[in-house]
Amino acid sequence: MTLAVRQESPPAGPLDVPELVQPLNPLEIGIGAYTDIVAIDAPAEAEAGQTVNIQVAVKNLHTTGIYIACMGRYNGNDFAFSPEYATVYWGQTQTFTYSFPMPSHDITLDVWSFYWADPNWYEDDHEYVDIKLKAVAGWRPLDSATVRVNVSAPPVVGWQLLDSATVGVNVGAPPVVGWQALATISIGVTVGAPPVTGWLLLATTTVGVAAGPLPPEYELIQHVIDPWAYFYEGDAETASITFTLIKGTTWLARDMANRFAEELAERGSQLLEGEFYKDASSIIQDRYLVKVSYVVPAGAGGIGAIGWYIPPIVWNIIFYAALGALVVFLVSRAVNWVKSMFYSPPPLSEDVKREWQVEDPELIPRMIIALRPEYTPEELAGKTDQELLDILDEIYEEEVPGKGWPWYIWATIAGVGIAGSWAAVTAMRAFARKKGPEKKKEAVE
Repeated sequence: MTLAVRQESPPAGPLDVPELVQPLNPLEIGIGAYTDIVAIDAPAEAEAGQTVNIQVAVKNLHTTGIYIACMGRYNGNDFAFSPEYATVYWGQTQTFTYSFPMPSHDITLDVWSFYWADPNWYEDDHEYVDIKLKAVAGWRPLDSATVRVNVSAPPVVGWQLLDSATVGVNVGAPPVVGWQALATISIGVTVGAPPVTGWLLLATTTVGVAAGPLPPEYELIQHVIDPWAYFYEGDAETASITFTLIKGTTWLARDMANRFAEELAERGSQLLEGEFYKDASSIIQDRYLVKVSYVVPAGAGGIGAIGWYIPPIVWNIIFYAALGALVVFLVSRAVNWVKSMFYSPPPLSEDVKREWQVEDPELIPRMIIALRPEYTPEELAGKTDQELLDILDEIYEEEVPGKGWPWYIWATIAGVGIAGSWAAVTAMRAFARKKGPEKKKEAVE
């Protein structure tokens, strides 16, 4: 049979005109001539009484638009999907829906698709799905009912009430059960000052330790700036240590200064800057002065703004540890002062960076990784020396804030401003004198 391009509208769906519907045949499963049930969306299981929602997608296989309807059957009952029928154009898919309560057993849901060819509906495609009854744990009510019992008079069991009377007893005050509050009063206690618990701070004072200028006989023979000092800015401490050795042992003094810096690092402090001075004015002995700036380790005490003294780093112990196995004649030694300070990093020049590359080619990559862990050794290994220097410059700009203009720039700006203001005031005064009011001349008779 060939469908006409134009069809008359069906009077109703196939369920409403059963005499026009061919017998439903559940054995023929496959794609129909003009329709195809492409999908049935249904749950695999449901509880008894639960609402089961079904969606059926039917595709038009004809070359023109046709009317398509959908029917279903479960428990021997036939039903029509919604909508009752629909116009579906060539290649398009129409969704039909239906809902029903799940019975108390497994079911097989059969679905048929129909097309309308005036004047009949024709069964075309068939599919089915199985829906299992979902087991419910524990007791479950299957049904309920409300029963009302009307009793004309209450049944008499044992004694029966023949009559009753109400007797009132007037009591002046309610009986007291348990403790009763007879009266209350509020007592206020005024305390001039809160009680002291533990140690109480009575007063505070700030003690500063300042180092005087070095004697003129001391000569700077070595100045060391650790690479990390160029990136650190914050609280630090400075210590001054002097010791005296016999003549001709400058090499030993240098070794002691280096050992002192190593001991400082081993005890958790980061060396920032070191200065090594020598006084050779005596003919039998030389005096040496070591001045070091370092970062106090976390949790250690300090002086000035940090605390009163520095107990975790005992300078005498460090000094003797620096001597180590060196057996020499020690004339004298002293820790002159330890003071807190705010360390400002020195400028990072191109000469310093070039010197780092010559002394230790791996120093700059190690510093970059330590300051910016997102860089990997493999990534830095593929960069040139200039690229490494550029990365280090970027980190330096981020870590070290700008120093601002020097003092002489500000002094120049202030001088220009003062001179300009003086010139403006002088000009205004001269103008005012020139434009002042003139006296009227008296007429001469």
